[in-house]
Amino acid sequence: MKTRAITGFFFIIVMLASMLLGHWVFGGFYLVLSLLCLNEFYSLIKQTGLAPNRAAGIFNGLSIYVVFALITADDSPV
Repeated sequence: MKTRAITGFFFIIVMLASMLLGHWVFGGFYLVLSLLCLNEFYSLIKQTGLAPNRAAGIFNGLSIYVVFALITADDSPV
């Protein structure tokens, strides 16, 4: 339990830092996080005996994320 608390604390610091460093750092950080989570999801699905198309799923996840990140991108200062 102690290890999870320490990991969570450092993750919160990284999340806050990504928010403070700007839109593009925030978007890049959550893109990497999303792809890692999607990869973990496909690993769990594979353990059930199903054979997902991991490459197509990760490509689609990447594409959807990038499209919505570009739609919401605003270059004007806050």
